Amino acid sequence: MKNSKKLIMVLVSMLILVTMIAGCGQKIEPPELVAEAYYDLIVYGDTSKLETMGFAADDVNTIKEQRESQVKTTIKNTFSVSGLKISDEQLNKVMQAQLDAMKKVTCTVEPVSSDKETAVVTLKTNYVSIAEVDQKAAEDAIAEVQAMNLTTQQEVLDKATELYINKLIEALNNIQPSTETVEKNVTLKLQVFDVSGKTKKMWSPENPVTFGNDIGTMVTK
Repeated sequence: MKNSKKLIMVLVSMLILVTMIAGCGQKIEPPELVAEAYYDLIVYGDTSKLETMGFAADDVNTIKEQRESQVKTTIKNTFSVSGLKISDEQLNKVMQAQLDAMKKVTCTVEPVSSDKETAVVTLKTNYVSIAEVDQKAAEDAIAEVQAMNLTTQQEVLDKATELYINKLIEALNNIQPSTETVEKNVTLKLQVFDVSGKTKKMWSPENPVTFGNDIGTMVTK
């Protein structure tokens, strides 16, 4: 069950939300800080940089709640589509293990170029091989079930699911980030947003959806 990319994908819409709820201060944050703030939101669920940029506490809390809710829903739907049952307790453990695994990666953002309207930064990050440990957990679970003398297909499915979930959680808890890094240049545009009748200039990824997808691919390579 390969759901790591999907967990990132459901957070992409938050990039647009973040941009639209920006605070009303007049300070223009540097583009590299904005890129870091988006990365922290998507990968860590960390909104601290957004708060320093003037985002309202209520908006930040809403983002955090939506992130956890969407990630949980995505995992549950992935199991359902695969014909596997997962309890609420197991769901919470898988979700937390995956989010904790992603928190082990780190990134740096360096400026490349900038003018009055466009900035380019280089985002460099290491990654966690979630798909690899996911596949191994499934293969090990199947191998163990095949060695058991289970009599019905339902018994096989239930036991395989239980073993898979337990092995996946354990693998995610023990996963280590890569020693190598991947990098990508990101283009940001200085834009003016209307927020509650007031305007704010802010750097924003040229294409938030593409930016979110790129981060998802980079951190779970």
